[in-house]
This record gives sequence, structure tokens and C-alpha cells, in this order.
Amino acid sequence: MPMRMILFLLAVFVSAAAPMDIERKPISFLGTFEGGMIDSLVYGVKGEGYSNQVINRLGVWVDDEAVVNGRLRFRLGLGGMYFYAFPTELNFIQTEQRMFIFGISQASLDYSFGDPGNPYLKMTLGQFPLKYNQDARNLGEYLFRSSAYPLTLQTGGYIIADDARAGLLGVDLENHAWNGRMENHILFTSETNRYPLYDMSLTYLGSLHLGRALEIGGGISFDRVLPARPSFTTPRNYYYFHFAGDSIADIHDGSRKVFVPAGDYASLDTAGGAYSGSAIAQDTTAVKSLSKQYYTYQSTKLMGRLALDLKALFGLEGKAGLGEEDLRIFSEVALLGVKNYPVYFTKRIDRMPVMAGINLPAFGAADILCLQAEYLRNPYANDWSTQLTGNTPLPIGYAADHWDTDSVGHKDDWRWSVFAKKKFPFGLTVVLQVASDHLRLIDLNYNLTTRTVLTDPKRQFYYLTRLTWGF
Repeated sequence: MPMRMILFLLAVFVSAAAPMDIERKPISFLGTFEGGMIDSLVYGVKGEGYSNQVINRLGVWVDDEAVVNGRLRFRLGLGGMYFYAFPTELNFIQTEQRMFIFGISQASLDYSFGDPGNPYLKMTLGQFPLKYNQDARNLGEYLFRSSAYPLTLQTGGYIIADDARAGLLGVDLENHAWNGRMENHILFTSETNRYPLYDMSLTYLGSLHLGRALEIGGGISFDRVLPARPSFTTPRNYYYFHFAGDSIADIHDGSRKVFVPAGDYASLDTAGGAYSGSAIAQDTTAVKSLSKQYYTYQSTKLMGRLALDLKALFGLEGKAGLGEEDLRIFSEVALLGVKNYPVYFTKRIDRMPVMAGINLPAFGAADILCLQAEYLRNPYANDWSTQLTGNTPLPIGYAADHWDTDSVGHKDDWRWSVFAKKKFPFGLTVVLQVASDHLRLIDLNYNLTTRTVLTDPKRQFYYLTRLTWGF
């Protein structure tokens, strides 16, 4: 059925009780090309090294929109992209063949309550993009581009540059107050990207403009607060005990063993055995009688951010050579998982990414020239493969008859990004990006790699150009 007919039937169904005034927006077409290279990277269980990995992606996107009676808006977006799977190797012919992926970029409707020009509430339903930090060009946007257990961050995606936002499925209630200076969002969304799927999350986002110079914002997300399948969201195969004020972690592999990592917990004497720093001992009657506590994917995530416009602060607005976005400094910090767990998630500071950035003047060479840096002292790999292979929220890998942490130490704690964007006449936009971020590439299964391919920001980075054109 043609897209225009679908829009028409939806409008008739929703607005049948009122006289209909349907405004059709022009269909927009957008072409995109991303080309660049990854200087070097290490990836895989065995730490395989790759160099000069080429990024080459060509896509087309079509968007259609209709507005009924000035308050009901329908949006549909479709697109597809050619790409080459990672890793490209001469002796691996599958990765040297061009592949194609197709998807829905947006399928949503929103309704404005009250005055359509200044509604007191707007409701968006369906699949839609969301960006709450307009200054974050690459790093940041933590509430929807992260997981707490295991701790992971993400940047980019199927589109790498100029796409620092989340694609959500659910409902968004949006409210503006104080003459537009305050903005509030309540979102109820479904998990569609990470296993376990379909869990529902409840999120609040708020921002406040204090004059022209300062913006503050924050949010809280109850991630997976309503699990679709509780036994998947809180698996029963990994558990721990609380005993005499201390914790014993039972990393259960089917045998009756308890593993207590060295140095993490004090020795515990139990009836029938002793559990010390590095002991692997048989279960005892005393330990088996304790109540089991389970690791879970559920979490509570907090976020705070601020932005300061130095032009407005020092009266430099409108000065020659300064663009609208120039001289803005901004920051975002998050706590990914309020609750601590034994052994692997013992310190909240290890789950607190901090991002800072500034838009430098480019004096006409670019509309935006943005520098960003990020610090996160996560001792484990930025990897969610254990969710798929072992259904565990723990950052661990199985080896022989014991469990080892999948640790990369702290050499990847710092991340950085340089972003430049320039709009030209006739609908052409050019983006340049050089970064060592949380890049993931598309594999032969059309999925993003579970682990970031850049593990050493001092030596590993990529550079690319993104061209977009359309009308």
C-alpha cells in the first residue's frame, strides 16, 4: 500500500470525529556517504590486530510527514545502506563483498494537547529519535546509550558521525513551562537493541534555561523496571550470599563451587570449611542455607549536564567571526547503576562517565568545531558479548575450571573526539570527525560488534568524512 494512502487512512481513523484538515509535507530525500579509515585496532578473543581498516558506507533515506487539524502529526521514515562487513581481509572474501541493510528510521505519531502552537502537553507514540543533549556531537547522551550491568557505552552505530542520539520505541510525554525555559519528558520505552529484549524502562528528563547563557539538565532512568521475562532479566545462574556482613560470590558453573577473588573480601569461617581470598572450596551446609542474591540487568541510572554560552555571558553575541554555536562549553556526567554488587560492581565511581567539551570558533571555515573528552575508570572491557553467550550481566569470560574477569585494565579510560560540520548551498552538508571513542563496526551478521574496536585511545583512532545531500 502506498505510503500516502497509509497516512490518509491513519488520519481518517484518528480524527473521524472532527472536520479534517490534512496538511501534507513535502517528501524529503537524503543521501549519505561515510568514508574513512581506522588507523589500527585490536579485536577478538585472541586480540587479533588489524590496521588500515576502511570505512565505506552509502545510504539513502526517505521521510514523509502529514499533519491533521494542526495537532496530529504522522512521521514515517525508511532507508537503506550499502556497507562492507568488519574485518576486511584479503583471505576472507565475505568481508570484501558489498552488503545491504534496510530499516525504519522513524514510525511515529504525536498529538498536541491545547493550543497547537503552544501545547501544554505533547505525546509521541511509536519509534522515534531522541536527543536530550544538543551539545553532545559524539560522546555523551549516556542515559540511552549505555548499560550498567555489564557496564558499556556506545557512540555512533550504523551511522557513525553526526548521529549522537538514541532510537526509541515507546511513548514520550513532553511538557514546556516558564515560557519555554523549562522542558520535561517522561518516557516509557521498550528495549529493542540489547538482550534481553522487550523490557520496559521508565525515564524522566528535564532541562532549564537560566537566561541566555546557562542551561542545566538532568534525568533518571529506571532501566528494565518492567521485565518482559523476569527470568531472563534476572538470571538465576549467577548469585552471591551475604554472610556476617560480608559477601561471597558464587560464580556457578554447574559444579558445587564458590569462587572468592583474592583481595576483594575478608576471609570467612563457616561450619565445615573456610573461605579465604583466593580459595575455591566446596559448598558447605552453612553457605547453602543462606539466602541467594542474584545479579540482574535492571538498574537505576542518573544523569546531570550543563552548558554555558560564553558569548552571552561576556556580551559577544553577534560579533564578527563568531557563529551561533561558538564558545559554548558543556559537560555531562552519569551514574550508571546506583546499586553496588559483590566482586565486579563494588565502586560507583567506576560507573561514572564524565564528558566535557567546547565549541571553538572556526571563523567561517565550519559552522561547528567541537572538541570533546571523556573519562571513565571502568576496569573491564566495553563489551556486552556475555549477555548473548552466557546470559550474564557480569563482565567475565569462562576459562578452564574457573572464571576470569574480562579485564583490559585502565588504558582505555580516556576517550576523545574532534568534530567539524559545515553546511553548503543546495542541501549539501560536510562533517569531519577524528576520534577514539566507543566505535563498533558492522559484522557479517548485520549486527554491531559487541565490543568497541578501539581499546587504546593513545594509539588507536579513526578519521572519516560524512557527506549528506538532499531536499
